[in-house]
Amino acid sequence: ANVSGLAYGDYQLKEIKTVDGYKVDGTPVSFTINADKETQTFTIKNTGVGSINITKVDSESREALAGAEFALYHGEDQLMTVTTDKDGHAILSGLAYGEYKLVETKAPEDYLLGDQTEWKVTIDKDAKIVEKTIENIKKNPSLTVEKTADKTNYEQGETVHYTIDVTNDGNIDLTELTLEDVFSKDGDSHIDQLSVDGYEGAFDLAAGQTKTFHASYVIPESDLGDTVYTNAVTVKNDDVTEKDEVTIVVDPTYGFEINKTADKDEVKVGETITYTIDVTNTGNKALTDINVVDEMVGLDEVISKLEVGETKTFTVSHKATAEDIGELTNVAVAKVNMDGEEIVH
Repeated sequence: ANVSGLAYGDYQLKEIKTVDGYKVDGTPVSFTINADKETQTFTIKNTGVGSINITKVDSESREALAGAEFALYHGEDQLMTVTTDKDGHAILSGLAYGEYKLVETKAPEDYLLGDQTEWKVTIDKDAKIVEKTIENIKKNPSLTVEKTADKTNYEQGETVHYTIDVTNDGNIDLTELTLEDVFSKDGDSHIDQLSVDGYEGAFDLAAGQTKTFHASYVIPESDLGDTVYTNAVTVKNDDVTEKDEVTIVVDPTYGFEINKTADKDEVKVGETITYTIDVTNTGNKALTDINVVDEMVGLDEVISKLEVGETKTFTVSHKATAEDIGELTNVAVAKVNMDGEEIVH
């Protein structure tokens, strides 16, 4: 470009605009026009420019993410910062050819910074526009709570050993977790609650970490068969709530006694003997349909239900005959079928 018609004097030349795709060299050049230097020649070099176009997306849904923040460095100098818009886009433009470092400094809300947060980017004539699609993983607060007992059926006097495993199976650390353990007997939770060993109040759990707690309970000797104990545990904080429960059962034991007594040890022909027959439930489960038979006195009765510890009494009599002379033996038999097993006494 030629500039003519300049009077003698001092001047300053400064580039204010250049061709598309190049960076303006705004450095002023001073020169003098006089009789000795009526013509001056200058060479101004322009550096090509390009841009980095960032697209921010959800790692799974590919949904555009707003609010991610980036900083651009040339060497140790921070040149500029940008934030992705509602379409997930951010543009770093007007970049002279060269090497840059792009750093993600803040993830979108409810998202995590990825394993890689820095990228080297080269702008040159072969790559004037660099496209960068960068993913973020959504925060996933998640717990697994597992409550177990060492078995499911117990007898009176046995000890139940409970284990509670709490696992952070999400991708963020969880803080201020609380544990609530509710112990109930046949649906009634107004009983003495268990002491959970290892739980002393709110606790933290790093991603992937498991914490284990223990509790125990001795089945009372007085418990009835088929008594059901349920132990439910809830672990929660402001982000997540998880529950689990385990149920154990007291094994039923079926048993009864039959006792028969007479009101006299000796009897004459024609006298009446009065017998008392007591049937007592000695197990821990109610018995049903107990058949009591005493053939000598014609007794054949059915006890429809006999509760634990309950006794049912029958009073029968027999008038001694000549055929009874000698040792008189009278046998009463009771039998019941429970869960497919016949019990006879």
